[in-house]
Amino acid sequence: MALIEIPEDFHTAFIAAAHDANDHHDLDLAIDEDRTYIALSNLCPGFSPALRLITRGEHEATVEIWSIVDHQRDDGSWERTEGVDATTVVDLADPTDAARRAVECWLTTL
Repeated sequence: MALIEIPEDFHTAFIAAAHDANDHHDLDLAIDEDRTYIALSNLCPGFSPALRLITRGEHEATVEIWSIVDHQRDDGSWERTEGVDATTVVDLADPTDAARRAVECWLTTL
């Protein structure tokens, strides 16, 4: 299974669903230049969550909510940890439902 480019219709639906689910503050959601991940909003310096899609078949994909954490050690050096925080399987043929499920998945990590 391979990382896939985020389809425009899923991206648009995800942004709308994320804003609909948000009551507290403006979201900063940015897609990278290669369209392989959407950077997700957060308020924690050194913590970088993102959403990416892994192919499972013709229309099916696994949504991965993953993060990179940079932590400065006492000696001044930096330690970076990367990991998958949550996953869900979606059908990209229905981008609205796929986006809703992806937002729900993201919310489990907050």
